[in-house]
Amino acid sequence: RTSISVSASGEQLRVNGDIEVGTTRAVKRHLQDHASITQVHLTSSGGNIFEARGLYRLFSSNGLDTHVDSLCASACTTAYVGGVTRTAGDDASFGFHQYRMDLPHAAIVTSAAEEQAADEALFLEAGASPEFVSRMFDARAEHMWWPSIDYLQANGVVHATR
Repeated sequence: RTSISVSASGEQLRVNGDIEVGTTRAVKRHLQDHASITQVHLTSSGGNIFEARGLYRLFSSNGLDTHVDSLCASACTTAYVGGVTRTAGDDASFGFHQYRMDLPHAAIVTSAAEEQAADEALFLEAGASPEFVSRMFDARAEHMWWPSIDYLQANGVVHATR
């Protein structure tokens, strides 16, 4: 379940938990209600990639920064790279893997490969290096690749640590 809250200063929005259907809409409402928000703190093991893309666009179009203190994996990483300035805490971990479609029926309009290609384009647009993008989906769906923060900084995913 997604938990969304505003910091006492009113400058940070905290998004914790799975990125579920409706998360983008809920975050947008918080941004409308709190114009002083400049940064989004993410903690998530992933979720819906379509919602993550919605968050990416929301963060990018509103000039918001993103930050991770602990965990940002799978779909969370797509939301994270929507940040104008992207920072990470000393204990931050970012996980990447291939997509899979967990649907009880066949998805006629898309495939995991097509969705991965869409997110590769977003990462490149956000300034991630082609080398990183060529590796980000190497780990199978049931596994995870955990690159170091130094590697992520050197390849344009994380801008700074703090």
